[in-house]
Amino acid sequence: MFGNQARPKACFTLWLGLQQRLLTADRLLKWGLEATKICVLCNRVPENHEHLFVLCPVARTLWARILTWSNKGMFNVVHWEDFMKWSVASSKGKGQQAQICKMIINAEVLHTLWRERNQRIFEKKSVTVERLAKDLAYVCTVRAPTGSQVLVQNFSF
Repeated sequence: MFGNQARPKACFTLWLGLQQRLLTADRLLKWGLEATKICVLCNRVPENHEHLFVLCPVARTLWARILTWSNKGMFNVVHWEDFMKWSVASSKGKGQQAQICKMIINAEVLHTLWRERNQRIFEKKSVTVERLAKDLAYVCTVRAPTGSQVLVQNFSF
């Protein structure tokens, strides 16, 4: 989380996400608040932290697209704890690859999913996963550390 080139709002979303403090449907329902139980991204199963960021088909498609773009391989985790281990292992170090990983994997993807979820709920707007991936690639390319543009410019528009 620290030393991350991601946008401050993405780092804040990451910070809340790491603590599982984002107000997902399961948390709102536990508090007795009115909320749609079903995930608004896939409209298939109840929304919780693990589903929204790891198991949801929309999230997995976005992960696959971004990981292919950033040459990080496949996303094969199925539990939040596994995701955390994978995320930490992928972003260790101080090199350019680690910095890009911190920005893309640890902050911007989570923030993009959270923002899309909220837009679908509160603004009744949605975009395709392809559009999310392109917007995410653009943000990461612009915010990438100096000298690492080569690592993030191979996203095909």
